[in-house]
Amino acid sequence: MDGTDLTSATSGLQPGANGSVSNVWGVNLDFNADGTTKFRETTTRLTPLEPPRNQFAIVLDGLVVSAPSSNDPITNGQASISGSFTRDTAATLANQLSFGSLPLTFEVEGQNTISATLGSEQLQRGLFAGLIGLALVVVYSLFQYRTLGLLTVLSLVVAGAMTYVVIALLSWGMGYRLSCPVSPV
Repeated sequence: MDGTDLTSATSGLQPGANGSVSNVWGVNLDFNADGTTKFRETTTRLTPLEPPRNQFAIVLDGLVVSAPSSNDPITNGQASISGSFTRDTAATLANQLSFGSLPLTFEVEGQNTISATLGSEQLQRGLFAGLIGLALVVVYSLFQYRTLGLLTVLSLVVAGAMTYVVIALLSWGMGYRLSCPVSPV
């Protein structure tokens, strides 16, 4: 049987012997007409066999996710799987049966080739903007703090030199590289 023969799979508490709701979790299955016929034939054939020959496998992507046994022939297209389920495991099995192995295909909708000059142009503009910002900070520091502004500018120069030395040592010793990611517009 294929998963296409299954119309729905839900998890929930299973009905008890007198029709009341029990505290046993399970998975309820509903089959379409073709699935009902196939499942009736399968369960009729498996029910008289001794365990474990009366089990059938639920296979998803080549892996057995469950292997319930057939206790009675199921002729109406409505089956239930019960056992040692918790609420979460029953819901997981129901979702696996409902959605199964989704056929995925990928199509290339668009493809752009970006030249390396675009990155170098952005790097040049970024460095230019950084120099303008640094010049504005220097002018503001000297105007606002006068003599202490020189100390601020000196600390910026020292911090920049230390950053450059650290990056240079990392690139030399460990192959560290800085890159400028570019997103197409």
